[in-house]
Order: sequence, then C-alpha cells, then structure tokens
Amino acid sequence: MNKKSLLSILIVVALCFLAWHVPAWTGAFDLTFPQQILLVIFVGAAFLWILEPIPVYGTSLLLMAAIVFLLSDSAFGPVKDAILESDKDHLLKYKSVLASFSAPVLILFLGGFCLASGATKYKLDLNLARILLKPFGTQPKYVMLGMMSVTALFSMFMSNTATTVMML
Repeated sequence: MNKKSLLSILIVVALCFLAWHVPAWTGAFDLTFPQQILLVIFVGAAFLWILEPIPVYGTSLLLMAAIVFLLSDSAFGPVKDAILESDKDHLLKYKSVLASFSAPVLILFLGGFCLASGATKYKLDLNLARILLKPFGTQPKYVMLGMMSVTALFSMFMSNTATTVMML
C-alpha cells in the first residue's frame, strides 16, 4: 500500500471518528444510536469514494457489509443489543438490505458493464468500429454521425447502458 492510500485511509478514519463524536460534543444533534452509526457509515463511504484509497467497487462492497453488520438484525452482538435498547423500531432485516442491492436495474447495469468489458477485452469493439465507421470517412462531423448511427443500431439489440460503455 502506498503512502497516499495510507494517508487517505487515516483521513477517512479521523473523519469517521469526528462524525461519531461531534454530535455528542456539540449537543446540537439529538441522534439515536442507529442514526450515529449510519452517519459514520455515510461519512466514511463519501470520503472513501472521494479519496479512493481503495477501488470504488471495494467501497461499495464495504458499505454493504457495514450496513448488514452494524444496522441489521444480524449485527454484531453488542451493537445489536445497543440498537435494541435505544431504538427497537429501526433494526433492519438483513434480507431486505441485501435485496436492495439486487434490484433489476442494478443487475441490468452490471450485465451491460460485463458485456462491454468482454467486448473490450477481446477487441470486438475495435474491430466493429473499424468496420462500421469506415464508410463515414475521416471528417469529424461524419465520424460523429457514424458513432451516433452505430450506437443507435446497437441500442436496438442490447441495453443502452452496455451500448454506451462499449462505444466509450
């Protein structure tokens, strides 16, 4: 791990520490225990996405794990007990948390990204571009027309997201 990533992680940890303690120190916010946990998760996720000490997809998976292990009915023992003491109504069902990450739209995006990644890996995108853009010439306005036409053609047969990612 390089120094920049380590420094970014230390910054995120410090900000999460502040997010946990500042509401209590200032007395300005009256947060319940689950709200404090969610605030820390939110601040941590936001700054992990901004600073990128770990890949973005890693941050997303970490976010899912944090919600399941800290705010759901399968949370760690002491955390779950503290949530039940302070706010019994807001203990999430872990199945509902994980179900929200398997929404059909997210699976559609994931499939589109996998399709585009496969086309890029096996150079299908370059070969298609070479063949399909050849009739449009080399002038920028005609190349743009060609890109738009090929994208429209592909969009008829595959998802718009996969088409866009592949064309990029």
